[in-house]
Amino acid sequence: MESVLLSCRTTEDLDGDVRVEWRDSRDKKVHVYQNGSDQPGEQDQFYRTRTKMDENLLENKDLSLTLRRPRERDSNTYICRVYSRDGDVLMEKDIQLQVKGQWFKCIFPIS
Repeated sequence: MESVLLSCRTTEDLDGDVRVEWRDSRDKKVHVYQNGSDQPGEQDQFYRTRTKMDENLLENKDLSLTLRRPRERDSNTYICRVYSRDGDVLMEKDIQLQVKGQWFKCIFPIS
């Protein structure tokens, strides 16, 4: 399997000062977006070069994350958090990913 999309969308208008962090349940930084661009230096080594977000994510309100080359050890809960300039959490969404061989399943919590 080439990649999996961890879906996270918002209905809120987000300004350019927001910080979007994707973390896993082990608190590793999967992907960070701030100041209008990705911040690969903040990413955990395990995920580096394997993640991508929409280039126009603030305009499109699409904070989804593409994880390339998923493997069984990527089975985890992933958390998408949006922070304001002051560090307040504006939004949070958890997604559980289960990878088995070449198959995957995303489980979205009911809230």
